[in-house]
Amino acid sequence: MAQIGLRYAVYAPLTENEAAGTYTYGTGKVVAKAIRVEMNLNIADAPLYADDDIAERVREFVDGDINFTPDDLDDTTKAEWLGSELEDETVDTTNVKVLKSNTEDLPGYYGFGFIVQKVKNNARKYRAVLFTKVQFAEPNETAETKGQNINWQTPAITGKIMRRIDGNWKEEITVDSLATAKAWLAQKLNLPPVVVLKSLIVGALELTPAFSQDILDYTAETDNDSDIIVAVPLDPEATVTIDLNDDTPVTNGQAATWAEGENTLEITVTKGTTSRVYTVTVTKTE
Repeated sequence: MAQIGLRYAVYAPLTENEAAGTYTYGTGKVVAKAIRVEMNLNIADAPLYADDDIAERVREFVDGDINFTPDDLDDTTKAEWLGSELEDETVDTTNVKVLKSNTEDLPGYYGFGFIVQKVKNNARKYRAVLFTKVQFAEPNETAETKGQNINWQTPAITGKIMRRIDGNWKEEITVDSLATAKAWLAQKLNLPPVVVLKSLIVGALELTPAFSQDILDYTAETDNDSDIIVAVPLDPEATVTIDLNDDTPVTNGQAATWAEGENTLEITVTKGTTSRVYTVTVTKTE
């Protein structure tokens, strides 16, 4: 498969209980927009020679380095990753946050994941990768003056990839849906749930553009008096509510009755405190 993109860099703090041999992740967050991820792994290679040949060979993960370049790494994330302090100070009458790095700072451990977009046989695939235990370090930076041409300066941050207490150092899936890849990482790292529709049917009407979990606005035309609406959430525990023209509820699986001209159909999918609204503008003609 050819890799054509990178997105959805996420992380969550990792806590390990050595006595019990267990681990937990805290609340996850999206880091920033991802530009580049580079990984270099250290693999122990131990061949056993017998009868002048290799009789056995063991190749085992030791650790690795990950180099992550975001569009911007804010001071709150830096302080969290590097164990630094973010303190309030006043300059004249302006309150500012000061990121203070100290020789006693102790960077914590985090689960870190991202999604790689791929194409094979003219079909898109989404590879979600989770490094189970990463410890980040203060990044090296280079700054230069602005010349005649603009050069984007996006400092990278380097982390050390390690084994989690259960021995796992990486987990990954490859799926057809970006929403599924996001939902898997969200589940692993305790991010707010990804609430999307798996499918949306408005009678036999053709939606423009064609339905996609990540597209929220559609149009359609009909000369029917009504059409049955069927909205199926990706997460079976999510709920779906449907409203027509802001004031008429429509039961999922039942028909919506159209007025002449434009009708606004809003389909809201919700789980917990997270929701997403899909809108279909249906134009009824005579």
